[in-house]
Amino acid sequence: MDFAQLRSNIFEGEEEVVTSTPIRDQLRDSMVGFPLLLGMGSLTLWGFDKWFQNGELLSVDGEYNYRPLVFSLMGLFPLGFGLGGLFRGLQAASDEEKYEQVIEVAKPKWTVWNPKPWKPKNKHPLKKCKKNLGQKVMEE
Repeated sequence: MDFAQLRSNIFEGEEEVVTSTPIRDQLRDSMVGFPLLLGMGSLTLWGFDKWFQNGELLSVDGEYNYRPLVFSLMGLFPLGFGLGGLFRGLQAASDEEKYEQVIEVAKPKWTVWNPKPWKPKNKHPLKKCKKNLGQKVMEE
């Protein structure tokens, strides 16, 4: 057994980097992942109560019926919020990729037409506005 080859194979395997995907990035966001988990968990609890416990887990005779609360406030609303955030994030990621492609296509054409990069004349364009504003106030 060649330990040097085995060691090099192990180190090569450690160098592999897990690539991030838009879905993974969105699910790790707390404003997306937590509502999705809360919604799915509440709907699972509601379904378990309805089909396996015959509705006795969330409502008992003579006490408050918690099934509508769990289904709507803790189930559907967070699930809809989380899915909306997930789809917005996926759309934003696809838009970002499209804009990056447009920039990559337009960049060579721009550098041929204008070889010098654009630089603003004033580093702080608001300084001039504040200066003029101060003069107007003093004149009045």
